[in-house]
Amino acid sequence: MENSNLIKLIKSLEKNEKRHISIQLSKHKSANNLLKLYTIISETDPVNDEIISKKIPDKKFVSQLKINKHNLYYLILDALHNFHLRSSAYGRILNFLHQAEILSAKGLTIARRELLQKAGKMADEYALSELKLEILRLQNLEPDDMASSTNIHNETKKLSERVYEESKIKHLNNRMSVYQRKVGQRLTATQLKYLEKQMLNTINAQSFKGNTFFNQFFYFRILSLYHTMAGRTREAHENNMRLLNLFKEEPHMAELQIWKDRYLSVLSRLITSSSLIGKNEMLPVLSDEIKKLDISDKRKAFADINILDAYMQLGEFEISEQLVKQVENNTEFYHKSLGPANRTALYFNLAVLNFGLENYSRSLHWINIIINNPDNRSENVGIANTIRILRLLLYYELGYHDIMEYELRSTYRYISKQKNLYRFEELVLKFIRRTVSLYDRGKLKKVMEETRNALVKLSKIKSEQQTLSYFDFISWLDSKIENRRFTDLVKEKVKERLKDIVE
Repeated sequence: MENSNLIKLIKSLEKNEKRHISIQLSKHKSANNLLKLYTIISETDPVNDEIISKKIPDKKFVSQLKINKHNLYYLILDALHNFHLRSSAYGRILNFLHQAEILSAKGLTIARRELLQKAGKMADEYALSELKLEILRLQNLEPDDMASSTNIHNETKKLSERVYEESKIKHLNNRMSVYQRKVGQRLTATQLKYLEKQMLNTINAQSFKGNTFFNQFFYFRILSLYHTMAGRTREAHENNMRLLNLFKEEPHMAELQIWKDRYLSVLSRLITSSSLIGKNEMLPVLSDEIKKLDISDKRKAFADINILDAYMQLGEFEISEQLVKQVENNTEFYHKSLGPANRTALYFNLAVLNFGLENYSRSLHWINIIINNPDNRSENVGIANTIRILRLLLYYELGYHDIMEYELRSTYRYISKQKNLYRFEELVLKFIRRTVSLYDRGKLKKVMEETRNALVKLSKIKSEQQTLSYFDFISWLDSKIENRRFTDLVKEKVKERLKDIVE
């Protein structure tokens, strides 16, 4: 067991889990030092063996630190197993199987049979086909009679076919997910043709028997992924709604951790698709649904990123204000719950939404947090460059003219160092070079108009659309040229986009 596994496990614990583990460790014979080790790892960041050795005076314990870490790791796992057993149907079924083994060893055949029947009913309720197969196997070891054995045999055959079928559709889903990660959200005509031939035709050609929860879920999910990549936003949303309705019809499925995770994924995808087709009314409903789930702080924080991003995509800056303030008032929670990449996404969303709310100082605050802390910097060059350019716009809006020229040159140097620049970034560099010492408002407006027109042409090129989607520079230039509010222009553009989707 790697030391990092112990550290990662402890750092991932929720408050109620931490409390339970502390109580369980205090009962152990090596309670004092193990509890001390657990507390040090939990409360120290970063942590290493040297720090631990300094904080634990017991030299014998420290000399066997590797063994003690190993013991602590498995004691924590045992404590978590017991803590979550009641809320985990999967865990309870596995527990029944172990208990049935004990009853068998004691010769208590009737009690064993009753326990396996109970386990079988629970496996049916939660569609745990593989576990049900194991239950049938155990029941067939000691059948009541020949008729019972025949029934078990027939049920096993039928269930085996179902497991194989579920495996096929899950495999297709995995292929689709891997392909999406490889090529991105939007496809070229060639990629779309490949997808239709290799995957969509395959799933349509298969006659998946029965309408099991499992098969329906993955069938609709594959269609959702396909339509998303094909740019068919409305169709993607419809399939996401079908996924939501599946869980509404069988809410107990979300009690299983694996399905709870998938349900959360459905809600997250619905947030995105709702924002893309203008279903504003869905956002608070989906947000409330996420809050009802018993999920980790990390997942709750990530869900808030999705909601904020949806408000940003819809140009609903005013509606976002309450959530923006809520997040800003709990920054410590989000900092602890999110990794560097997701923190950057959150801070960037806060910066853009505050920009739309004309809270320019707050927007600049979040941009500076990203830029000044290396841990928050994005590996995505497009976002990193956008963040630098957005800071320029904020200096402009705040009237920081005394540092504008220096910042323009600094941003120019930063972006020009990047390799394989998009045309968008080249245009921005050209704009910066032309405006760095331009004080005549008439000439400045002309440069803005020329840049704006070039960006509009660029927005029609698929390879440039991703970078342009991070922040609506075109609407910002329009707001300066036309002397109108940035927020109003963004909303008008969203309205036009949604009109095209409906048509």
